[in-house]
Amino acid sequence: MAMPVHPGGCAEIIAMSDNAAFGADVLLLGLTGGIGAGKSTVAEKLVELGATVIDADRLSREVVAAGTPGLRAVHAEFGEGVLRGDGLLDRRRLGELVFADHNARDRLNAIVHPLVRTRTAETVAAAPAGSVVVHDVPLLIENDMAAGYHLVIAVLADEHHRLDRLASRGLSAEQARARMDSQVSDERRLEVADIVIDNNGSPQRTLQQVEQLWLRRILPFRDNIVAHRPAELPSELQPYDPQWPQRYERAVTRLTTALSSRLISLEHVGATAVSGSRSHDVVDIRVWVTQGADVASRLERHGWFPIGVDWRVPRFASADSRDYAVLFVHSGANG
Repeated sequence: MAMPVHPGGCAEIIAMSDNAAFGADVLLLGLTGGIGAGKSTVAEKLVELGATVIDADRLSREVVAAGTPGLRAVHAEFGEGVLRGDGLLDRRRLGELVFADHNARDRLNAIVHPLVRTRTAETVAAAPAGSVVVHDVPLLIENDMAAGYHLVIAVLADEHHRLDRLASRGLSAEQARARMDSQVSDERRLEVADIVIDNNGSPQRTLQQVEQLWLRRILPFRDNIVAHRPAELPSELQPYDPQWPQRYERAVTRLTTALSSRLISLEHVGATAVSGSRSHDVVDIRVWVTQGADVASRLERHGWFPIGVDWRVPRFASADSRDYAVLFVHSGANG
């Protein structure tokens, strides 16, 4: 059985995911994928199905548009060379600088990311109850933002497909590879993502995956969030699933964000923590927290709702129809 995890070093995750979506009866999804993987195709289909999509790339352009404080800050940091003759940002020149120099990219991100986060939070806060809001963020994983969403969707495609798509945008093979190499690997995306869209096949096949995802998982999850209820727990045993440990790790990240200073430690318990065992498809997690009346509300804001009534061991289940579902929350020694 896994040893308890003592959270630490999560300040950046908490800072980047502390937004107004949680607690507003809105289902917030993160959409990511490497450059050229086909996120736009998926995002457009989600809009067609009824989602609101916030495009981080579009916002990053808006916050450095003509006359903005963002453009003035970029100009001050990088000099006249990143401006065109008309005073607007020379995106191609700036792109060449930051994709070739990690330090330059970090300096640019330090200017742009806070502005984009503010605009994103404002948009999410304005969404009506029952909305499905999709945040299209190419660097979601690089910036440790996964905990800020109820679910993370990753769009994946093989390298040759991505190179072909980037060539159609006017990038040379060298430029395309440099930009791809500046991002995390697909292996890392698989570790973080709750859902994967395979964009190696035909456009029709990709769109079918999105439709099935919308009907079978997104809408039920959204409806449960609005109703403030957990999903029904599975009743049948199944063979050991090697994805259970990864689901637990994703839960650790989200619970660390949700509970923040109330959290003492977590432990993966039950049959899903034992390799090779049969179990219900429920990743049981024992959570030690400090005393505080706001623990339940923190969990509910992030999509976990109480099941049953047992004041000795309060239990919460996810509103998601197919994810880690049960939490056992104990008052810790610091209570």
